[in-house]
Amino acid sequence: MRQKMIDSIKMAMIGEYAKTYPILRQVIVYNDFIGTTRSYTDYQKNRVLSGKLLTDRTQALVNLPLAAWKKNVINLNMNYSHQYIRYTDRELLDRPVPEAAPNQDLHTNTYGASLSWAHTDSLLGLPISTSLTANALTGKSNAIQKFSVMGNFVFTLKRTATTAIAVGGVVLIDPSLNVPFIPVFSYWHRFPGKLELIIDLPQRAVLRRAFNHKCWATLGTEIASSVAFLNLSPWQLPQETNFSTFELKNGITFEHILSRKMIAGISAGVFTTVSSRLFSIDQKSNDYFISNKNNATPYLNVSLSFLPFTKALIR
Repeated sequence: MRQKMIDSIKMAMIGEYAKTYPILRQVIVYNDFIGTTRSYTDYQKNRVLSGKLLTDRTQALVNLPLAAWKKNVINLNMNYSHQYIRYTDRELLDRPVPEAAPNQDLHTNTYGASLSWAHTDSLLGLPISTSLTANALTGKSNAIQKFSVMGNFVFTLKRTATTAIAVGGVVLIDPSLNVPFIPVFSYWHRFPGKLELIIDLPQRAVLRRAFNHKCWATLGTEIASSVAFLNLSPWQLPQETNFSTFELKNGITFEHILSRKMIAGISAGVFTTVSSRLFSIDQKSNDYFISNKNNATPYLNVSLSFLPFTKALIR
């Protein structure tokens, strides 16, 4: 009975954290509708195409704790994303006179899985969290097209009822990336009046305001990205091509608890593409042969997620 009460308290605490930090939620399903924007395509750094671009993305993520003992947890994460891209009003620019090109629809499916080990302890008198994660991505049913390993560590420098500060880093072993290490910084502060400042660099910087225990809003900037795999061999280009994008979402999000564990959300704002590149899967991202430059455009996101409900999370 006593252990059951302790587990219930811990689960409630994890649930409260997951309201503020969506990455802790056990299931997330969302759709991004990214408005029509003007897009320009460069091949080998020469402008060859322009047109209007419309993007719709659907993604599902599931976090399954497999085992937990003492200060260790092993998780299996699975994700699926579908991307629909429509190109219209296309013009070929690498001609003496620009020529119209046919409209084009593109559908991509990407499947991912990761296995992670997480450990909490103390070092130099400070709480530390470490993890090691192996990731696999593919657009095929019979092969893995991208494999990477990530290790991270985070020191908690301060934690009070109103402020938390943490620093750390992420070590990346990824054949497509040029940066093997990324520093991380986290700052959370609750002001009087239920207003919170959340800075999780490099992922996001937002203000959060809870209206009650079931409804809250966030305003700020978050990083978004996508990975898909294309077969471009009909155009004498690599048969296995990595199509990667890196974006910023600047907007406002409203979330409301529908039931004990279910959360519905809607957000809108401005979607900015920082980079959009195509490169062979055995090359680095800066060895791209095609890049796209897209103007900023409005976006709308709707989501449904579930707070942690598996007891293995708290053992």
